[in-house]
Amino acid sequence: MPRDRAERLALIEAAFRIANERMAAWEEAPEEEPALYFCECGRLECREKLSLTRAQYEHVRAKPEHFFVQPGHEIEDVEDVVEHGDGFVVVEKPGEVMHLARGTDPRSQTSGPGRGEADELADEID
Repeated sequence: MPRDRAERLALIEAAFRIANERMAAWEEAPEEEPALYFCECGRLECREKLSLTRAQYEHVRAKPEHFFVQPGHEIEDVEDVVEHGDGFVVVEKPGEVMHLARGTDPRSQTSGPGRGEADELADEID
């Protein structure tokens, strides 16, 4: 089944979140020092890196419908800016694709809709 634009963008953002979670799992930087993470925008070709402390990263990860992106990378017609950080903004996926944001959350105990697709996209991110 083909995905609409908002769903496709949500899956791309989920793929970057999965890639960041993979990196965070082996990261050994002290908690208070910033680390570099992929921008979690809906542009599959984006490889911008954002500097966040572990506390900032965990704050965004606390809500599966939230993603951090480079300022200017937000896509206003399919997500809402809910927070401004130092060098990044936090966007929230709206209701119509929130099920994908939650279903692809790598911290969730169960896989939901789109998780397999998001994992495959994450495998392509270096």
